[in-house]
Amino acid sequence: MKALLVLALCAAAAVAGPLFTRNRAPRDWLLGEAAQPADRVSFTVAIKQQNMDRLERIFNEVSNPQHPNYQNYMTPEEIAAIVAPRPQHRQVVLEWLRESGITGSAIKDYGHALMCTTTVEVASNMFDTRFNVFTNRVSGKTLVRAMGQYSVPNAVHEVIDMVVGLSQFPIPHLKLHRSRNNIGGPNADYGIIPQTLSNLYSIRKVTPSSAMNTSQGVIEFEDQFFSPDDLANYGRQLSIQIPPVAQNHIIGPNQPDEPSVEGQLDIEFIAGVNPEADNWFWLNSPSTVWLYEWITAFEAAAAIPQVISMSYAWYEGDQCNPGISGDECSNLGVDSYGYARLVNAEFMKVGLRGTSVLVASGDSGANGRTDPSCMYPQLRPDYPAASAYVTTVGGTELVNAQPISSAPPLSRDFGGCAATGTEQAVSFRISDFASGGGFSNVSPQPDWQKAAVQAYLSSGVKLPPASYFNATARGFPDVAGLGHNCVVIQDGQAEGVGGTSCATPIFSGIVALLNQDAYKLTGKTLGFLNPLLYQMWASDKTIFMDITVGDNLCTEGGCSPSCKGFLCAPGWDPVTGLGTPNYAKMLNYIKTHLSKKK
Repeated sequence: MKALLVLALCAAAAVAGPLFTRNRAPRDWLLGEAAQPADRVSFTVAIKQQNMDRLERIFNEVSNPQHPNYQNYMTPEEIAAIVAPRPQHRQVVLEWLRESGITGSAIKDYGHALMCTTTVEVASNMFDTRFNVFTNRVSGKTLVRAMGQYSVPNAVHEVIDMVVGLSQFPIPHLKLHRSRNNIGGPNADYGIIPQTLSNLYSIRKVTPSSAMNTSQGVIEFEDQFFSPDDLANYGRQLSIQIPPVAQNHIIGPNQPDEPSVEGQLDIEFIAGVNPEADNWFWLNSPSTVWLYEWITAFEAAAAIPQVISMSYAWYEGDQCNPGISGDECSNLGVDSYGYARLVNAEFMKVGLRGTSVLVASGDSGANGRTDPSCMYPQLRPDYPAASAYVTTVGGTELVNAQPISSAPPLSRDFGGCAATGTEQAVSFRISDFASGGGFSNVSPQPDWQKAAVQAYLSSGVKLPPASYFNATARGFPDVAGLGHNCVVIQDGQAEGVGGTSCATPIFSGIVALLNQDAYKLTGKTLGFLNPLLYQMWASDKTIFMDITVGDNLCTEGGCSPSCKGFLCAPGWDPVTGLGTPNYAKMLNYIKTHLSKKK
């Protein structure tokens, strides 16, 4: 068999065609000199999996509260047994790597994906390409990436879906928006702290205990570090007892002396909303460029948090080559939409393990962060926000706010924080951004949201031109949370920032609280949330606070007359989803439903 594989690879000296072609440096990067032969590069080979239709069927059953298999979660080994590639396909790839000189610890083997590290010299020969050094215009960071075409032998091409990592560039965290309004006066713009959320979202009093049996975590890319000291200070200044993040739950190369406001926002709000759960901070290594590499390793890990919050997004049609037209990687069946489908399969695996994935809807309205001036004749949905296998969170802002009376020290130092107020969709006028939302071009419209989406589309609300969006596809976001003037501590200083990257850890912390309640009833977590959320809403519309004021026509760049988007309306809408949570009512629904199934 081995001899036949070697012969097959030798016979495949001619390549099937380029996997990818790069003709220029991406936005924000400068093309530099040729890479040195000894420079290190990493890449991941995705081998074709089997039984993907069966995987989706099981995922839908396990996630549907009305199905007998609800919450019958699986182990990574059980999931892998369903979708594992054909052994002969794996062997073809492994033999190609061995013949190239990549063996042993240079390969992380995830069954269907092989993550490899080697030198520029080896990779140049393997992929028949050249490598250059690219420098980021802002940070000065350098990366080694393929320039021109790269290819694989025919025999390898026939058994893989794609190769990623050689040409991709990092995706930045969603841009945070500093508060610009004054605290005093009739239009006071008070800060948002966990006590605000407890009042607005009817969250019970939370007290950490030594027996925490549920967990929550945040996912970070691109050097978004956090400081344990800032997190502890945040808890003290709020009079909230926030447990420290255990060292073995800080995944990746965190540098606590260089905290980012993005990293602090994510961990402080998820931990501040729910100090009763075990916290994780999952920081991807520099070689983990984007979603496929991260989620492959995440899903296969022996232990993962039961709720995760992620505030990263990029245009769904530009996934395999961020910053440049996705057409450059549209070949061999692996375009950006194909990349999204492969990542969606991994999201299903995570859901099958019982973990809830919540992602930010984006901060540049329906036009998306890659079209800030609204120049394209179609809306550009962000991904993974547009995935049908995650729960997507939009953003709201507070108007007519009243200050908190028994203010914790952080509120006093900041100048005042809100106790109550009226929520509306974030607006460019107040928040400098608009909540992402719209419709996917990859995921069909799931059964669990069809009634809600069709009610919106047929309500008579003004819609963008029909050619701008796919009305038969997955609509997002699913829910919303406050995303303006969220008070964080970074480097010892308090400041107010905004974005759906604040709304997402807020909603995630509430989900982790609900997990504790579900765990007491069944010993299991809630897993993939969307079928449950939409069934809750269908049963009792007051479980979510319906946000009916606002739109997502603007972007982070402003409100050009050419911008299109969606308007808030009663019920679900592609701006704030079903609305913001009422924890007490969500809990009552879960107790009633899970008690019947117990």
